[in-house]
Amino acid sequence: MKACGFTGITPSVRSHAIEVFEHLQDIETWRKNLSDRQRRRLIHPLAVLRRWRAATMPEGKSLTHLRCDARAALKHFLTCLRKLPTNEASMLMAEMLSQTRGAVADVAA
Repeated sequence: MKACGFTGITPSVRSHAIEVFEHLQDIETWRKNLSDRQRRRLIHPLAVLRRWRAATMPEGKSLTHLRCDARAALKHFLTCLRKLPTNEASMLMAEMLSQTRGAVADVAA
């Protein structure tokens, strides 16, 4: 890192810059639709990522973040389910499975 001159860059900025590089083609395509003024203002890797995500991804989140949110929601759902009486938990679980099948069918179509 010293040889490349990256020692003055904080780890978080370096991480964001790497992510920009990983999505460079998509980000460049998105940037073509920005005004010159907007492009000049977006110079920090985090600013570029935030604006690109907000403009191109659901809820401005990457797929990784959406997966993380889904896992957290499932974990919360299961925690609550365990606290319910068995008959209510069974009914709720059946409803959730039915909705899940419908959502998967919608995505597959």
